Amino acid sequence: MSVLNLSPMRTTGSRLVVHDSPQPRVVSSSSGVPQPSPQQQRHHNPSQRRRRSTEQPQRLAPLSAIAVPAQRLEDLKAAPAAQPLQREAVLCQRFTAHTSAVTTAIVLQDSDTRQQIVTASLDKSMAVWSAATSTQLPAAINGNSCCLGSMESTHVTLPGAPIFSLALDSETSGSGARQVFCGTSAKNVLSWDPSHAKPVDNINLGGHTGWVRALATQGRWLFSCSCNVVRVWDMSRAVPRMVDEAVSFTGDIVSATTGGGRLFTAGANGAIRCWSIDSKTGHLTLITSNETAHTGRVPGLAWRAGFLYTASADGTVRMWDASLDLVTSVRNAHDGERVNCLAIGPEGVIYTGGDDKLVRRWHSGVKPEGLLAEAAGPLYCHHAPVRTLAAGAEHTLVSGDKRGDVAIWRV
Repeated sequence: MSVLNLSPMRTTGSRLVVHDSPQPRVVSSSSGVPQPSPQQQRHHNPSQRRRRSTEQPQRLAPLSAIAVPAQRLEDLKAAPAAQPLQREAVLCQRFTAHTSAVTTAIVLQDSDTRQQIVTASLDKSMAVWSAATSTQLPAAINGNSCCLGSMESTHVTLPGAPIFSLALDSETSGSGARQVFCGTSAKNVLSWDPSHAKPVDNINLGGHTGWVRALATQGRWLFSCSCNVVRVWDMSRAVPRMVDEAVSFTGDIVSATTGGGRLFTAGANGAIRCWSIDSKTGHLTLITSNETAHTGRVPGLAWRAGFLYTASADGTVRMWDASLDLVTSVRNAHDGERVNCLAIGPEGVIYTGGDDKLVRRWHSGVKPEGLLAEAAGPLYCHHAPVRTLAAGAEHTLVSGDKRGDVAIWRV
């Protein structure tokens, strides 16, 4: 394993807290992979606040603009049996990144020559990990190979840590770099510039009602979720301003994603919701919801090609159409253990991590491989429950576990 060159760094500086915001509004709905050891097969079974409203949301008819045609669903259900992946995943690096559980991760760069990732942990640290891919590659495994050079790291302790959520800015800044938004336990969102390893001084988005557990971006809009409240920020301004705030009915929001001009949120109570995004004002309108989507919290949420994918502590991985109607479901996806995270990798492969300490792979169903059919065998590497996953655009998959270990895969 390569040597890690650790360079601790602490950042300081004054910041402007923004509270210029409209009144909250409650939106009503009108509708080389190692083989497992015996110890790796042992499972752990680790143990919310909920806000309630007298109003109950109802299902709405889907927007025809991105609703999935019935024939499309029939074609998917009639798809042939799944085929093996064209190339096997290769474990490039595994190292102890933090002294406590990894809470979130994001891939900043993913190319044939360089990888850069960001990880955060309950130990209140955040780190940037950078590595160049060696030109001396080992023998390929099923058409895939990986050989990272020495891993360089920069550790940062941000005010308000630990960090529970990360999101990459949809647009580049004046310096050409993309900022990373960080949701903290101090009920705010910081903007962090990886190229300078410090927060952006004029961005500290405060006023949240609790830990910021989920972040998502689309264009100029940043969506931050704490407790059962979604806030919308206009990041195109010199000083970002909150333009909307919407309140869900029950359950803290624990994950969020965007796609097709919509925001999708999932809660600790198992509900998933779909919001339309006004492209001019950023205002949110609740289109539809499925209050019984899962029987446990839904920490994994991703959108691809007209379908929503969810992973839940109830042990299931599910696929939904744009109306939040169930397309297919995998029960006991991780041998009955909780599913903690989900990411969509290259070629549309769905990756999930669970309390069984494994990363499992599923076909997305958008291609003719089938609907959430198992794409290949599980990836063995971790010795603790897998808590977070992040995928790059080209080759990289990152997994982090409860002990603070991080693995980098070439997929």
